[in-house]
Amino acid sequence: HDGFPNRCRFDEIATRFRGLLPERFHRLGTRTFIQALMLAYGVPEADWALGTSRLFLKAGQLQALESMHAGGATPSAERLAEIVTRIVRRRWVCSGHAVRLC
Repeated sequence: HDGFPNRCRFDEIATRFRGLLPERFHRLGTRTFIQALMLAYGVPEADWALGTSRLFLKAGQLQALESMHAGGATPSAERLAEIVTRIVRRRWVCSGHAVRLC
């Protein structure tokens, strides 16, 4: 991914930032957890991308996550509920596509 100088492995990011999201997010897959983390903290989607095993971040975004972690920032309950809805909706859409392909 060109233009994304920070490349972090999923397991490293998940381990480091696991405490930033409530317990119910911990049971998500690593990739989904990281997507939820980025959405919860309002990191613009143009500033990050998910690969197969790495999170790609534009300059300054990793430092912004670190400062949120150090500052103990927490996302609002409404934002978290919106993210859960988005994840569930995406899973339903993907399962619908899988059924149509069979």
